[in-house]
Amino acid sequence: MDWLVTIGNMIAHIPFERVLFPPRDSTKALEEFAAGLKPSESPKEAPISEKPPSSAKHTQIATATPVVTRENLDLGTLAYQEQKAYNELWLAESHAKEDFVGCGTDVDCGFKHGLNFVAIAQETKSMTTDPVWDEIEHLGWELQEKAHPDRVRERTHHQEYQELAIKISKPRREIQKRIMATRAPVINLQEAQAIAAEEAAKEVERKWH
Repeated sequence: MDWLVTIGNMIAHIPFERVLFPPRDSTKALEEFAAGLKPSESPKEAPISEKPPSSAKHTQIATATPVVTRENLDLGTLAYQEQKAYNELWLAESHAKEDFVGCGTDVDCGFKHGLNFVAIAQETKSMTTDPVWDEIEHLGWELQEKAHPDRVRERTHHQEYQELAIKISKPRREIQKRIMATRAPVINLQEAQAIAAEEAAKEVERKWH
């Protein structure tokens, strides 16, 4: 049967591998090959975090500078300077409250107080580093400017002079406390014994009752 031979020859020439397994797309294969050649992307490093600035203000703790007194200085000398300064401070404060017009026709008392402030402060600063004397000196220069007779005669600085009196009162009160501390009442031996006996009697009474 010739037709069977013909069919067999036709079947033998059919490319079954192409029918069952279609050929790969060459373009797609090249893309996959090229993708395989790309270097692998290294993992991103986490950014270095900087410490955020603190919102809190860093307050510098001020340490008090120790006061240095000149070696072998007689304490009586320093007490004398403090007394002189107190007298000038008290007078200047009082006159400032009156606008410096209650000290004669020349109205120069405020200016004179300023001169005395500077002189006493500069003299005492050679004995001690106490900052109160710097404050007094600065007030002296300020008095010479603001309480000059020409300004006092203008009679237009009442509020300024009242504020100046308040500034003068600050070192005046400081010097006053020091003077009061050195003049505390002194008791004799008999008074001290009497006070001690009284305190002892109170303690015994408290324990028994």
